[in-house]
Amino acid sequence: MWYTDLEKANSYPKFSLSTRLIKTAGKTLCPKNIAQLKPEEVVLEIRIGTEFFFKYDEITSEKSVAGITTSHALEALQLVFEHELCHVIEFMLFKTSNCSQPRFKTLAHNLFGHTESTHQLPTPRKIAQEKYGLKIGDQVSFNFENQRLEGTLYKNQQAGHHNGEG
Repeated sequence: MWYTDLEKANSYPKFSLSTRLIKTAGKTLCPKNIAQLKPEEVVLEIRIGTEFFFKYDEITSEKSVAGITTSHALEALQLVFEHELCHVIEFMLFKTSNCSQPRFKTLAHNLFGHTESTHQLPTPRKIAQEKYGLKIGDQVSFNFENQRLEGTLYKNQQAGHHNGEG
């Protein structure tokens, strides 16, 4: 099986939590040179974006992960973790992973019944729009430290790379 390389190498995926993931609920980190590494040298990491689950109940709209409607944060977390495990399997077997490709979709569906590769969980943008009616481009004003501030909401893009995100 695919996990025998992990067992032989005594190397299992690492797991971490992140407050910095704000668009993707999970991410699998893999060395770019995985194809040149021996199995015992490969270190994969599943990173979970915690804010999606801590703020799960801040929006009332339907929340789904991988095409499955969720009823609570723990269920959503499980589905995100399953999705990331599919990335781990693909990386170990094929040295690459892409959740928009048929191979990944087939794997995720056969193992876990997933029908999509995206989530509809509460992002900061969705929370701002649903709770406060705010969206990118809106003019805003507010008081901060006894000073009136005015401006335009804009998209804050973080630099990063797409490596098994999902």
